[in-house]
Amino acid sequence: MSFVGTVAVDAGSVCAALGIDPEKLLPASKQERLKILQAGMDISTKQYCAYILAVGFAAGLLFSVAYVALTILFGLNILYVFIALPLVPLGMMFARYHFAFLVRARARDVDLNLLDALRHLLSELRSGENIAHAALNVSEEDYGAVSDLLKEALIYISEGASVESAFREVSARTPSESFRNFTASLSYSLSTGNSLVQVLEKNVRELEMSQRIAVSIYTNECSKLSTLAVVLTGVLPGLLIFALAEGGFVFGFRLPVESFMLIYLLAFPLAKYVMQAKLASISPGV
Repeated sequence: MSFVGTVAVDAGSVCAALGIDPEKLLPASKQERLKILQAGMDISTKQYCAYILAVGFAAGLLFSVAYVALTILFGLNILYVFIALPLVPLGMMFARYHFAFLVRARARDVDLNLLDALRHLLSELRSGENIAHAALNVSEEDYGAVSDLLKEALIYISEGASVESAFREVSARTPSESFRNFTASLSYSLSTGNSLVQVLEKNVRELEMSQRIAVSIYTNECSKLSTLAVVLTGVLPGLLIFALAEGGFVFGFRLPVESFMLIYLLAFPLAKYVMQAKLASISPGV
């Protein structure tokens, strides 16, 4: 299980031991319930809510401990410790954002491997294999999350489900729009008797086109965010240092050391994470 999944399970156990129902304190929306299903983690809604609460309180607690330690060492203004209070809801917001990012990362993993997996599946079908045996052969190769999804579908098939219903069930557990389009085309072909090979050939051509478009979009976003990164990591820190050192002479006021520390240690890393997450979410991976 991933680190987030482990934290969610442990946080859920702590809440259960304390008699706290995290789902009542922080109800999960319908969209969040869907993300839990699509994240590929074996966690419940209560454990997800407990994870959100744990990250929020941990953010406030860790900031308080760190700031008190810095105050003791460097004589900072202790009143700034109350910034820990808004950090709790901000930490919860960050936890939600990071969980959504993990779901998008899983979708990207599927999209990254789907084209090669469909090419392999197409070659198996052309050689005369039926869809179930072809999917088994593809699932045994290393196609990342796609191999895992195919294995899940084969489990449903082995339990007596039809190929169409098995793939529909699996597609509901992935955030990848490309995989859902593939399963929809597969179900339509099997139900109508159309050539499955022709359907897969069409899917492969569409995926190749979408990846070329994704590369173009990624290039444009990299250009815009690289400019923003230069401003955040170069220009603004320089201005803050200037305001800290010469602010009283130039602007008539001096930026407090505590404010400089909070902006530099909290705001800049958070902005950097958001930019990296944005690039990772739209990266075509090709």
